[in-house]
Amino acid sequence: MSLGTVLPLEKGPEEDEFFLTFDTLGANSYARPPPPVPTAPTPEDLDPASLIGVRTFDEISATMAEITGVSQNEPGVVDTVDEVRQSLPAIASVEAFVSSNQAAIAQLAIEYCHALVETPAYRNAMFPSFDFNALPSAAFPADENDLFDPLLNRVLGVTQLGHQPDKTAARTELSRMVNGYPDDPMLSGVVRTGLLNNPPAGQSNDAQRTRAIAKAVCASMVGNAAMLVQ
Repeated sequence: MSLGTVLPLEKGPEEDEFFLTFDTLGANSYARPPPPVPTAPTPEDLDPASLIGVRTFDEISATMAEITGVSQNEPGVVDTVDEVRQSLPAIASVEAFVSSNQAAIAQLAIEYCHALVETPAYRNAMFPSFDFNALPSAAFPADENDLFDPLLNRVLGVTQLGHQPDKTAARTELSRMVNGYPDDPMLSGVVRTGLLNNPPAGQSNDAQRTRAIAKAVCASMVGNAAMLVQ
């Protein structure tokens, strides 16, 4: 306690007490014992942490750019990233992933695929054998693997990896999405019409429709869990 220290009034002058202690006073020294080490708290038994995580917002955009070959500086991409950034995953925890994250990922994937398909330099580099100016009936299913294979290889790897979805099954689902199939086991035998035979009202089955189908195929691969989970 330094000289001039003011002690607060607590119980009044009749009952308030204080005392002074000195480590050294004249020739006398006080061996002050160290304070006792507090007992360590019992560790909390938490639920097991997941061994996998998800990519966060900047990682997602960079991964989509790497898959598609589309620059992150494309104006449409920049605008979409700015729009959906706050809805993309902010932390890598898979437990924190919510439906709004997936909606934002889908929106960004669509924009990357739009730039890929509508820019001849990008699409010719990634899909050199697919004719984007062909009619849908000519492009699918005859040449669909020229569209599917580059996407499957870039998203799932050229060689099938044990921790990735099965490429053969993924290819089958892409074909079903485009062409449909007559007996959907998930819908108790209901016929599922594919994109090829179910154009939106007012849209012709022309080359523009071929590119629209290609964008849908692209977005389904670029925006899926194989891209997201790490």
